[in-house]
Amino acid sequence: MRYFALLFAFVLCHSGVHSQILSPIHKVELPKGLLVFCNAPDTEGRMWLGLGDGLTRGSVAYINSSYELTEVPLSSLGISGSVSVAVREQEGSVLLAGNLVTSDGFPCIVKTATDSLEILPLPIKSASLAVNHITVTGDNDIWVSTSKGLLVNSSVDGWRYIGTGDGLPSSFVNASIKDFRGLIWVATSTGIVAFDSNRLLQPSGQVITNADILYQDRIGYLWAGSSLAGEGVSVFNGELWQTFSGSDGLVDNSASSMYSDSKSRLWVTSCFSQQKGGVSMFNGKEWVSYTHPKSLAKPCLDKIVEDSNGNIWFSGPLDIRNGGGLSVFASGEWFDVGNDSYFPVNQVVHMFLFSNRLCISAKEGFYCVKADDILNYYKQKRY
Repeated sequence: MRYFALLFAFVLCHSGVHSQILSPIHKVELPKGLLVFCNAPDTEGRMWLGLGDGLTRGSVAYINSSYELTEVPLSSLGISGSVSVAVREQEGSVLLAGNLVTSDGFPCIVKTATDSLEILPLPIKSASLAVNHITVTGDNDIWVSTSKGLLVNSSVDGWRYIGTGDGLPSSFVNASIKDFRGLIWVATSTGIVAFDSNRLLQPSGQVITNADILYQDRIGYLWAGSSLAGEGVSVFNGELWQTFSGSDGLVDNSASSMYSDSKSRLWVTSCFSQQKGGVSMFNGKEWVSYTHPKSLAKPCLDKIVEDSNGNIWFSGPLDIRNGGGLSVFASGEWFDVGNDSYFPVNQVVHMFLFSNRLCISAKEGFYCVKADDILNYYKQKRY
């Protein structure tokens, strides 16, 4: 079941005059009470944003290269819920999801087009279903990880449901990913499995169970981590899984995000609690740990972005009274950034790069900034 909701009028939310775009810090005004939780670009030069309050209210929106915001309230489409997942399809459209529900009770995904939004109801009638993650494969199959099982939309066969009766360890599915060999790995709340066409494969070696992150690095290794459990971080080399823990040099056994940088170093953040966490970096030989307050602005971090000059930006939602709101690793040194009158961001929920700017969604506002200018300001301030 699918139908189109044509957008005859967008609600325009402009953030200021064009001259302000030239400044290092540009604030984009969002709908009151909403934050940016996810993003994905389309082929029209727009960056689509999933907005929400984290609970029941949300919108979809996009910004253009001038960082002007165009909002489409979900209520205008007959949908309720908050948006937390965004992914780009092969042809360039964007899928947005979360705990979205149509007026007739079907959980759904919103799909963008040039001048319209398409509503794709999911084949389970449940107002409590949440989409945790979406993977789009090279053949444009869509793997939807939900709180009530795995949904796969094949371009040939349409939707099919995969649950515990089909071999999943749990019906609460956190994430999925397609590795370099073509296997689809699926992480559930009680275990990880892989699909090779229609065959279900069990992992070999030592792998964590309650994984909610699956990430493939630049070399091709597949990594698994959990933000909620303290089992460590697992890596798959194409044959076997191996697990690292604090005894191997990790700052903490939980993982809130992962990123493989331009030098093929793997960065892992931890945000297990407000007091415990930090950053672990694997250089291919050993783990190096960084903690607060020696290196980091805050102990709880869950977002990582590398700018065009190779500087690595880290952020988290924790409210820090003293020190910067973000941590930046630049030329082998750590810098605290923000949480002051110049750049007030502190409690950050999302970061991404768009059109040569670093865009940061925080409780204090949504900003798209010139990363070099911001970093240089705080470098000079420190010295």
